[in-house]
Amino acid sequence: MFRLFAIVVVLGAFGAALYFSGDALEAWESPEPSQASQPAPVAKKAKPHRAARTTKDPKARPKPKPTHPAKPAKRAWLAELNALCRDGRDELAQIPRPSTPAEIATYLRDAQEVNTLLNDEAVEIVRRGGDTATANQFRRLFDRDEAAVQKMLTLAERGEYTRLVRRFARSLVPLARAENRMLARLGAADCTLAADDFRL
Repeated sequence: MFRLFAIVVVLGAFGAALYFSGDALEAWESPEPSQASQPAPVAKKAKPHRAARTTKDPKARPKPKPTHPAKPAKRAWLAELNALCRDGRDELAQIPRPSTPAEIATYLRDAQEVNTLLNDEAVEIVRRGGDTATANQFRRLFDRDEAAVQKMLTLAERGEYTRLVRRFARSLVPLARAENRMLARLGAADCTLAADDFRL
């Protein structure tokens, strides 16, 4: 969810603060960095070709859309999902941000725990709401974001701060955007971010 991007933003801000204060991240690298392979770059999906719009007959009136009220069950699970996101935002904000490279791993461990618990609960809320297909889609996306947070933690524990902050973290923005789009389609306003928020 938005939590993945929030973690990326914290790490990005941390890296920028170190860089602009004159403490380049390279100075904090461990003396023997791992030779682990970098994650494959996220491929951009080509946008589907859209046919040109035909001009409408000005006399033709559009059919009114049915105005059925939302089902109470849907309203209930959506309210529950939004509440979970508000709580998750607060929980993540309470985790102390790293002020030294050595604190990055601690921050990521705490953020990982919050992220995993809330992802699991979000999937269950959507599943209880009766949308199994969307719940399964979320599960697949959340599995990827949890693996990404684990990868960041591993890099931090190895002392590979430059790779973590400047390279790997930025590659996760497309994944965070994909989660954001799904949540927006559901109408989970408290779980989404504006498009401008994804600029690092």
